[in-house]
Amino acid sequence: RGKLVFEDFDLTRPRLFAIRHASGNIDWSMDGLLNDAVENTKTGTTTLDSALDAKIGEVTIRDGSVEISETGSARKTSVTAIHGTVEWPELSAALSSQLSATMNGKSFVLSFSTSQPLALMAGRNTDVEATLSSALFSGQFSGDINVANYALLSGSFGINSQKVPDALDWLGIRVTGLDRLQQLSLKARLITTGNALRFEQVSLQANEAFATGILDLLEPESGRPRLSGTLAFDKLNFSAIISALAPKPRAAGGDDVTPGALLGDILDLDLRLSST
Repeated sequence: RGKLVFEDFDLTRPRLFAIRHASGNIDWSMDGLLNDAVENTKTGTTTLDSALDAKIGEVTIRDGSVEISETGSARKTSVTAIHGTVEWPELSAALSSQLSATMNGKSFVLSFSTSQPLALMAGRNTDVEATLSSALFSGQFSGDINVANYALLSGSFGINSQKVPDALDWLGIRVTGLDRLQQLSLKARLITTGNALRFEQVSLQANEAFATGILDLLEPESGRPRLSGTLAFDKLNFSAIISALAPKPRAAGGDDVTPGALLGDILDLDLRLSST
């Protein structure tokens, strides 16, 4: 007699599959209590219905995997050898996790926490602390985020790589002319105002060159996004910059692109560079 309650889970070789639609949205939807709790949170309520607030506890993952397929193509993103723990006392509580995994043959470690995981899944604004580290690069973000709008709303972030070409190759990005860029470090404070994402207190280091400044990424209702701003360097190699950014036609059927061609495909630039 009574109510059966499950708490604390040990998952061995779990397999998770998801679909990314042409719009960029990832479909994780399913039936069940978690889905009902997320839908309840989407209504904007600040308190979860007690009937939906299930206990979870500590989730231990051993040798898990995630596979994301893209609609309309055969492309798949696979993350394997997932090990770690997720602390989530109950659905309405904060969540924290420490996971290691492998993607494209390289391992990485992800630490992630949020005080409102259901709000994050429901596409609402919530606080996030995240760090990602690997042998090729590391990154961190601390602030408010909204995954439904693909917006880092506000907070601080930083990325650092001592092996930029290897990191790009790991991510499947082929950019000709960046082989000379070995070290890259970028830190900034993010603020969203309307349809613009502002990068304040920018601190950029590329190889031996160091710069500070401010950048704005504006996404108009129509047309490509526009990146504008000012960067003040201590020293600049203009020959290398012109060579890298000069637009060149993409080779037919080629995977490699120049930085200029890559930027021209995704956004407009209006940058002012200065140097002592």
